[in-house]
Amino acid sequence: MKKLIIVIMTLATILALIPASILTVTAIKIGDELGNVLNTDIKVYINNHQIPAYAVNNKMAIIMENLAKYGFEVKYDNKERTLKAVRNFAKEFTPIENIEANTKKPGSIAFPYVYTDIKAYLNGKEVECFAINGNMCIYFEDLKDYGKFVWNTQTRCSYLTYFPPKEPGKFDFGFAWFDSIGELGVQKAIPNVVMRFFGKFNNINPGDFTDLALMRDGKPVDNKLKYNGESKQFEWAYKDCTDFYFIFEKENTQPGIYYFTGKYKGVEFESVQLVIEKFPIGNKPANPDDLMEVHYTFFADKNDNIIKISEVFFRFDGKQEAFNIADLTELKLTLNGKAIDFAFQDVVFRYLDVGGKDLYSTKFNLLFKEELVSPGTYKLTGKYRGVAFESVEITVVKK
Repeated sequence: MKKLIIVIMTLATILALIPASILTVTAIKIGDELGNVLNTDIKVYINNHQIPAYAVNNKMAIIMENLAKYGFEVKYDNKERTLKAVRNFAKEFTPIENIEANTKKPGSIAFPYVYTDIKAYLNGKEVECFAINGNMCIYFEDLKDYGKFVWNTQTRCSYLTYFPPKEPGKFDFGFAWFDSIGELGVQKAIPNVVMRFFGKFNNINPGDFTDLALMRDGKPVDNKLKYNGESKQFEWAYKDCTDFYFIFEKENTQPGIYYFTGKYKGVEFESVQLVIEKFPIGNKPANPDDLMEVHYTFFADKNDNIIKISEVFFRFDGKQEAFNIADLTELKLTLNGKAIDFAFQDVVFRYLDVGGKDLYSTKFNLLFKEELVSPGTYKLTGKYRGVAFESVEITVVKK
């Protein structure tokens, strides 16, 4: 005991000798210096027009607001503390002229760059940013999605040439879906419509969409829609895709069944339906007598072979409010007929879909703590609030 007291007193003495500045971890604040901007003789060009640039961390950085003169729409939102830039192929270049050359020794310190809480977005994608002399700056290389870079060693110039506009054809249109806002499994607002195309595209003509109509419970809603300039390229279901985002004049918050119709280059389409509910809902458990099916959410390869299972869902007829994992008993998951260990995450996701009694069905998704990837046939059985159920069988193949 005496030795323990001596050790504690010794540690206390050592800690007392350490400066408080070392022991205290302070949060970074707006304006705090992050490092130094260095002088450089490197010049940066967009479509052969020079743009002011800085050397930061062995990279070249540009002032984001300057992109407004080089084919972008740039908008600052003080409430959200965001600066967003969106490529606009129709916008005329008005490049900055008479940019002063840096004659100071390359590599010497020019001035610091500092922290800012403002977030920067290029076509909806967040990129790293910082402040230089009160201006928001991003790295020049973050424009790689918009064109091709060429470095000239002799002239010490970096050139970015924008990709030409590439618009989708009428048969490239995939489907339209609502980008909604919700909490706890309840959708409460629809601010956007997303138009998905199969393929990689960097431009769209909003005028190619005609006869647009927003419907709620089968009746038209007077709410104008416009393209906000944002797009996103990605791979989905082993296909290249591009989403273009259209925003409503006002958010749709009135309860009901929503869908969207129109034409793209003369081809008719109808969006996926979405239900807006009164918010919040109660916590009454789903009625076991209304259980319609127990199925899985899975991932497939390009040949539509199932390669892993991420979650199981319980679909009920009608509107249901809540689902408690504790109401599941005698659970058994089998692989090729043999019971295996598994567990669910604590969270339950609720989705209200159109279909079933009163035009609705409710789906509750439970995520496995570990995805099911072993090859073979899976089946889940058990009881929900005393009523026995069994899932469909689903087979995972070897990758």
